Amino acid sequence: MNIDNVDKFVREAWDGSIIPTLCDYVRIPNKSPVFDPDWEANGYMQQAVELLEAWAANAAVDGMHLEVFSLPRRTPVLFCEIDATADDAGTVLLY
Repeated sequence: MNIDNVDKFVREAWDGSIIPTLCDYVRIPNKSPVFDPDWEANGYMQQAVELLEAWAANAAVDGMHLEVFSLPRRTPVLFCEIDATADDAGTVLLY
């Protein structure tokens, strides 16, 4: 692994994709249902999930599967699963 190539890739992703997406994300006035009882009607949470889903899909990570789970009166969940590439790879859960 060439550390210079990794550094360049991370900097380009950070500046060109991650920071702009985070800026868009914080502009959405999305709040927990505790602070926005009309969250479902307002649609901000759906906007936030769609933004993050689009960002993840655009990242085009090999072996990644994306799905949004939505149930009535429940906040949506963005589920991303990435297949392991090593035989001894374990499971990692980020929440």
